[in-house]
Amino acid sequence: MNKGLGKIKKKHIFLALLAVIVLGGLAKDYSAWVGTTHIAFLNYQAITLGQISHANDNAMIKLSE
Repeated sequence: MNKGLGKIKKKHIFLALLAVIVLGGLAKDYSAWVGTTHIAFLNYQAITLGQISHANDNAMIKLSE
């Protein structure tokens, strides 16, 4: 009777581990495909870039010079 219970526990552990791996892969894909938006500004003065970056209130948008 204990053998059957041990097999069920091993199956649950395996399924939980598989779910963690799949969710980790999905999180990595999300950050790569849908994550932050990088915006580059060319030939802007530093004062203008400072004002634009200060006005940016969205955490998903990253500005770079």
